[in-house]
Amino acid sequence: MRRGKCKTGLAVAAATSIMLVSAGIAPTYAHAEQDSPEVIDEVAVDTSNSLGFEELPEGKAKRSYLFLDTDGSPLQDTEVRFVSQDGKTSHVARTNENGAVAFIVDPGSYRYQIYGGKDPEKPRFVSGWITVKEDTFIITSLKLPAEQTIFYTWPKIDLKPGEHKVVMPNEENETGTEFEKIGGTPEWVTVYRDGTVEVAPLETTKAGVYTVKIRASNAPDFAVRIELQESASGADRYAFKYPTSYVRPGSVGSSITPSLTLRKDGYDFINQPVPRGTMFETSYPEATIDKNTGEVKYIASRGTKVGETVKIPVTVTMPDGSQLKTDAAFEVIPPLLKTVTDISYDDARVAPGGKFVADLNSREPLPVGTEFRWDARKNADLRGWNVAVDSATGVVEAVVPEGFEDKDYNLHILASYTDGSREYVTLPVHIVNQLSPEELEAHKLRYAQQIVTPGKAFTAEPEGDPVYGSVFSIENDGGIPITIDRATGRVTAKIPADTEADSTYTSKLRVDFPGGHQIIELKATANSLARKNTVDYAVQEGFAKPKDQFSGVHYGLPKSYKNQDANVDINPETGEVRATVPRSQKPKEINVPVVVTWEDGSQQLVDLHVVPKQTATQKELNWERVWWIVPFMIAAEGLGVLLFWLWDSNKHVPPFNAVTHALKNAGFNVSG
Repeated sequence: MRRGKCKTGLAVAAATSIMLVSAGIAPTYAHAEQDSPEVIDEVAVDTSNSLGFEELPEGKAKRSYLFLDTDGSPLQDTEVRFVSQDGKTSHVARTNENGAVAFIVDPGSYRYQIYGGKDPEKPRFVSGWITVKEDTFIITSLKLPAEQTIFYTWPKIDLKPGEHKVVMPNEENETGTEFEKIGGTPEWVTVYRDGTVEVAPLETTKAGVYTVKIRASNAPDFAVRIELQESASGADRYAFKYPTSYVRPGSVGSSITPSLTLRKDGYDFINQPVPRGTMFETSYPEATIDKNTGEVKYIASRGTKVGETVKIPVTVTMPDGSQLKTDAAFEVIPPLLKTVTDISYDDARVAPGGKFVADLNSREPLPVGTEFRWDARKNADLRGWNVAVDSATGVVEAVVPEGFEDKDYNLHILASYTDGSREYVTLPVHIVNQLSPEELEAHKLRYAQQIVTPGKAFTAEPEGDPVYGSVFSIENDGGIPITIDRATGRVTAKIPADTEADSTYTSKLRVDFPGGHQIIELKATANSLARKNTVDYAVQEGFAKPKDQFSGVHYGLPKSYKNQDANVDINPETGEVRATVPRSQKPKEINVPVVVTWEDGSQQLVDLHVVPKQTATQKELNWERVWWIVPFMIAAEGLGVLLFWLWDSNKHVPPFNAVTHALKNAGFNVSG
C-alpha cells in the first residue's frame, strides 16, 4: 500500500483489516436496523497498483472497494452508490476495469448500493449499515453472494402520545417478504404482513425512545426506532374553525361560535364542546369578541369591497395556558341581494284547460339559499289555477282551468334571499284559443319504439314538428327511471337489468303547447338473441339445414302447422328439416314455418320453401321386397308336383337327398 501519503491512523486501520482477514475473520459491519451481520465474502487486499490515495482532508475518511461478481470476475463499469443513513448524502461512482471504486466521505453510517441488475432503476444489491470513523481508510475486496441478502428500512417515526402514524418500508417488496412483530411490546405498535407499521400510542404513554423488533420471512430481523415526544398540550390536541360569515358594507356582521375538533389517540372527533376555562381574544381594531364563547362581531366600513374576505385573527388560550391561533372569516356581500339579482320570466301562452311551464331567467348564478314560492294572497285574481313553483330553481308549472277569458294575466312569484330581502317576480300569461284538429294533427309528435339493452341507459328524441313554446313533461313513467328535457323532449331512461327478452315497458309523456296538449307513448323493448341473430337455411330437394349452428337453440314447427301435401319432420337440436311425398305423388313446393327458440326464451320464425322428395310407400317397399319370390314360386309349383308324386308313389316322405336334388334342378343353390 502507498502509506507514505496517509496518516498513521490510516495505516493502522488498513493493517487491522488485513489482520482480520489473515486470521480467517471477515470484518463485520453493523447494520443500524437489523440484528444479524451482513452476509458477504470480504477480503482486504493491496490495490496500490490500481487505486491511488491522496492526502485526506482533515476530518474525512476514505472507503475503497474492489467489487467482484459471484463468479469472482470484476464488476467493471458498474454504478455504485454510498448512501448515508439519514438519506441526505449519496456518493455515486462507477467501478474501473478492475472493479474498483473509492469514496471520500464524512464520518457516519453508510451502506453501498450496487446497480447493473435486470432493472436499471433498482439496486442489484444493498449492503448493511457500515460505520465510518474519522481519519481511517479500508481497502476491501467484496464478492457478491449468489443469493443476495435483502435489507429493509423504514422512515423515521416520531410522534406525540395520542397521535397516529403509519409508515411503510422504503424498499419495494418485490420478493413477497412477509413481516411480523417479535414480542408483544410496544402494545400500541402493529406490524402488518406487508411491512406496514402502524403506531398509535395512547395519551398516557410515557415519552421516550421505543424499539419494535420485526421478523422478515426471507431477510434478517430488523429493529425500528420510535421516538415518542412529550405529551401534546391543549393547543396541540384541539383545533378551532370558524364557518364563513357574511357582512354588508356599512353594517355589523356576527359569526357563529367556532367548531372544535379534538385529536385523541390518533383519531379526530369533530364538534366537541369547548373546554371550560378556554378564553378567546382578538386585536383586530374593527372587531370585538366574546371572550367565553368566541363569537366575533365585525364592523364593515362603507368602503369595504364587495366580494372581499376579511379574516379576523383570533387567539385561543386553553385551560393549561397553551395557545393556538385561528381566523374568523367574513365575506363581504352586496348591501341587498335583491338589488343585484337580475331575474325574470318570459311571457307564457296557454289555452283554457292547458298547461304551461316557465323557466326563470337569471343573468348570473342565483345566490346560495335563494327560495321561490307561490303567494296565493298576491294572486287572488287567479283562483282555480293549479300553480306549482320549484323552490330552488323558480321553475313554474301551471294548469289554467276552463272558462278563463282570452286576455292577459300576471303571476307573481315570491323570491326570498338569505340576507332577508324579498321581491316578487312577474310572469305574464296570455290566454289563447285552442288549436284546430287540423293544426293539432300537423304538430302531432311520436317516439319510435326503442330496442334497448336492459340495465343500460338509452335516449330518445320525439319525431315530428312541435308547436313553438312546447313544454314536455312525464305523465306516467311506466315503472322505469326516466328524465325528460322540458324544452326538446329528449328522454333519458333505463329498463331494469333483469328484464326478460322482448318484454316492453311503456311510458307516457305529455307535451303542452299554446292551444292544446298531447300524450305520447314511449315503448322500450328489451333486446333479445332473436333480434340480434338470424338463422339462414341451405335448402335442397326434400331437405333444409341451418348454415350456422348456435348454442342452446331449439327448433320446432308451430303446433297449428299441418301440411296435407307432404310429410315434414324437423330435428329439434340441429334444425334439419326433411319433407317427403310418396313415389306415386308428384312433388310441389311447400311452405315450412320453422320456430327458432333462443337460449333467452326469445323466438323467431323462419319461413322455408322446400320441394319434397319422393320416397316409396310401405306397400311399394313390401312389393320391392317380394317381387323376386315370383320365379321361386313358379319353380316351387313344379317342385310341389314332383314332391307330391314322390310321396304318392312311395306313400312316405321323400328322403332329404331327393328334396335337395329337386331344389337344385329348380335353379337354387342349396348346400348339401
